[in-house]
Order: sequence, then structure tokens, then C-alpha cells
Amino acid sequence: MASETNTLPPGIRDPSRRLVTNEKFQDRGTFLKYSCETDGRYTECAVVLKAGGSNPLHYHTLFEETFTCTSGTLGVQLGQRIFHLEPGESATVPIGTTHKFFNDSGTEPVHFGIKIAPGHEGFEKCIYIAYGLANDGLTHPDGTPKTFLHLCVLAQLGDLNLTGWSGSIANVFAKIGVWYARWSGIEKELLDKYYYS
Repeated sequence: MASETNTLPPGIRDPSRRLVTNEKFQDRGTFLKYSCETDGRYTECAVVLKAGGSNPLHYHTLFEETFTCTSGTLGVQLGQRIFHLEPGESATVPIGTTHKFFNDSGTEPVHFGIKIAPGHEGFEKCIYIAYGLANDGLTHPDGTPKTFLHLCVLAQLGDLNLTGWSGSIANVFAKIGVWYARWSGIEKELLDKYYYS
């Protein structure tokens, strides 16, 4: 059985691990506050996203997200609406709203904050695993894991739900796949390697 210290987020055990980097995409994130540090009220990160960077359109069922631009221009899609946030501007994504963020500046990175409420330990674990897989060459060029079961684990830990008809089917398969990943020990292997180590 793991000691209580080993179950704490990596950045509490070793402050240098609050910073996570994705060498493949030259992106980085810093955990400013883990959920356990705010009594579950929120998780907060600072992110640097390279020019051209983006994530896929998705939604969450367990938390809302607030994006706040601190430098550059941050693109945020909320449903069908697109916003370009300048430093000091924020956009909040309600639970269940499809969204994505992006940097379409062409040359400059964008710096922004993400605050999710309530805090979500699974989201935190998802980020560590996703960046670790990318750094180990285990993702496709768009950042999705090469292994279907790894994708299922990320989707379930991070409450990542894809949109549309095909997304709905993928969400069902992700729920089935994560069950197998837990049963077979794959989820534990990912957590041990990228989060608990």
C-alpha cells in the first residue's frame, strides 16, 4: 500500500514537478494550486501554448473552466462562438458546454491561466499522463495517445467528452475501455509512471 506521501500530487512532493512540459509541442503548464490545496474548491494552472497550438473540441460534466489570458492573445471557442482574449480578459465555460482553446497568432506563444471549479484530481492526473506520454513518443502528431486504452484513461480521468455523433460513440467506448484498463492494470501503470513516481 502506498504511503500517504506518495498519494500527494507530484508538485507537493517535489516543488520542481509543479511544472509539466510537453517537449513534442513545446508547451508547458504549472500547477499553481492542486485541488487538495484548496479543499476541493478549485484547481489552478498557468499555461504557455505555442503558436498554432490547440486542443480538440470537448466538454466536461464535472467542472467548469475559466480561461484568463495573461500575455498574447488566447482563442477560446464556446459552443459556436469564438473569442479572442487579450491580457486580463477571461472566459468561463459552464459545465456541459463544448469548448476548446487555441493560439492562432502565427508566431507568438500565449500565456494564460486555467481555473477549474470544483477542483478535480482526475484532471490533474490526466495532464501529467498526457504530457508524459507525449514526451515518451507515445502520442500521434496531434497529441492523442497512440494506444486506445491510454486515450480511454485520459478521457475518464480528465472528464474529457468528445462532441457530435461520432464523439458520443467514442465516449461510450472510452467508458468500456477504461474499465478494461483498470482491470488489466494499465491505468495503474500510467499513474505509477507519470504521477506517483
